[in-house]
Amino acid sequence: MAPISRQRSGTAHRREGAITSAPHFRLQFRLARWCISYDLTAPTKLKVVRVRGRITDAAGLPAQNHPQVRIKEPGLFGQIETQPAAVDSDGRFEIELCEGVRYSAFAFGGFPKDTVYSEPIEFTAGDTELQFVLVKTAEEFNQLRKKLQGQ
Repeated sequence: MAPISRQRSGTAHRREGAITSAPHFRLQFRLARWCISYDLTAPTKLKVVRVRGRITDAAGLPAQNHPQVRIKEPGLFGQIETQPAAVDSDGRFEIELCEGVRYSAFAFGGFPKDTVYSEPIEFTAGDTELQFVLVKTAEEFNQLRKKLQGQ
């Protein structure tokens, strides 16, 4: 079997009047007389936006008992944030995410035996305000999670 070859170069892109260079990779896999090639170009830089949201109870009041929000990859896979977002006394939070990227999220609060959850959502980071209402039991949340994951 021939070794995998990788070629790296830069590709010039015009962005907001300036030319920037993005990493460009060409991967080739060879097996006997077969060769599969992939051209991969990474974006130069993604814009970071501040996504805001609020966590409430069923009555619309700020959630109590240490409410938290979790930001994940679409389908509730892979944790995105490294630390929980701070939630203020009005149930509001802010988190910085990459603009135009799709995420999934949910909120929860309470203590281990009586934790309440929001419905999980998917969203694209931008000028969106996220709203979470804590009304789901752990069982209801797990059913909604499975539905979101296509199970």
